[in-house]
Amino acid sequence: MGTLGKRQRLDETEYDKALRSPLQKNRRLDACHDRKSPWQLTWIRDLPEELNKDAVTLHDILGDALISECWEFNFLHDIDFLMDAFDSDTRHLVDVHVVHGFWKREDPQRMALSLAASAYNNVKLHVAPMPEMFGTHHSKMMILFRHDDTVEVVIHTANMIAKDWTNMTNAVWRSPRLPRAAEGSQVSSSYEDLAIGSGDRFKADLLSYLRCYDGRVLTCKPLADKLSRYDFSAVRAALVASAPGVHDGHDLSHTPFGWSAMKRYLKAAPCQAGRAEVVVQISSIATLGGKDSWLQETLFDALASGQSKGQRPRFKIVFPTADEVRRSLDGYASGGSIHTRIQSAQQAQQMKYLQPILHHWANDCDDGAGTSVVAHTLLEWLCARLTLDDSSALRDRRPEQWKKQSGSAHQDLYTIQRKSDAGLGPTDVCEPFQASMGWSSKAFGTSEDRIVGGGRLDLARASPTGRPVYDRNVPIR
Repeated sequence: MGTLGKRQRLDETEYDKALRSPLQKNRRLDACHDRKSPWQLTWIRDLPEELNKDAVTLHDILGDALISECWEFNFLHDIDFLMDAFDSDTRHLVDVHVVHGFWKREDPQRMALSLAASAYNNVKLHVAPMPEMFGTHHSKMMILFRHDDTVEVVIHTANMIAKDWTNMTNAVWRSPRLPRAAEGSQVSSSYEDLAIGSGDRFKADLLSYLRCYDGRVLTCKPLADKLSRYDFSAVRAALVASAPGVHDGHDLSHTPFGWSAMKRYLKAAPCQAGRAEVVVQISSIATLGGKDSWLQETLFDALASGQSKGQRPRFKIVFPTADEVRRSLDGYASGGSIHTRIQSAQQAQQMKYLQPILHHWANDCDDGAGTSVVAHTLLEWLCARLTLDDSSALRDRRPEQWKKQSGSAHQDLYTIQRKSDAGLGPTDVCEPFQASMGWSSKAFGTSEDRIVGGGRLDLARASPTGRPVYDRNVPIR
């Protein structure tokens, strides 16, 4: 989760007001069994349809008339925009729960949400607990119950505002439609016996995360109790959640949070032989300090975890320049979601050690193909095979097949890929995530993690045969 201040939150809202609302895309909803991958990119309004193949709109997710109840978790919310995505004939019948982190009663964001929600009899607002002064509720998730007695979990990277679902590149992970569990089929295994990447482990971690909302007021208990009655066996993913507080990363009997969770799950990933490259796309970089201690000891140590022990991976951070933002579809307006500072002496020193590991995507460099796509999250890595040259720019081997060429990226992505003399090999792990760079640290003098932020959710998908895709939602063969 990020730790953006109040002024930055308001700035994002101001940028949102400057952008046009997205057009409704008139196309048939895809059935669940037609989706080849649980991950999709969001539809970009100002790109032609052939460049939006297999992309998803908010209406694709929420426009099913069988949806009976929706729990929507996010950082920024537009109630009218959310409600407009439901089926027009049934939206007034859907029980909608909106979970936000604006805990101050006088917060303009909270007052605006309350006013907007008052126009709908079926919308209820819930406040996430914020025990830390600078914490933010950054989780982006929807849980959708349906009249056919199934439930779908949707974890994504877009704020619930028109700007993020219009010309910003975001990622969406959708679970299969999960049926009710058979009577007497509840898992009785202890937590440490649940396999990482299995549906049972995913379910246990999700329920543990939801129960973190109930520290002061019962908020998500009804949701967690209801979800506990569903069968998650079809899910193949690991959930990395963040909740505020101090957590013991060595306790194997409970759900881990933050970097400890990521490190534990990556250690279980089936990695290939060879030196890995770890590529991280970030849309916000906090003040990390004048030395790179946090970067090396917290971020890179966690991302370097894996079953294969060998040479430390090369780390690359993709972060946009001002010119790349300018050349994106929405120009400078899309930069409202991208944050870092270089004003102070400490921040200037930070930029010195970051500079050697900062990179561009291929179509963003001067001699790359196409124009800039500013991303809130980025899955373009899965749309084309990439190599890295000595000029510190990721080059696309097939620039004519680069999928999203002009949408500002608003997602964060972490991926491990093996490199050999023949080029890049299979992807070991790909993880879209919702965190700014700098959202937790070790508690002083202990081995515990102290997490300041209010909440965030990531997904890791590990496979020894993972392959990139482009122009469609199926692997390259």
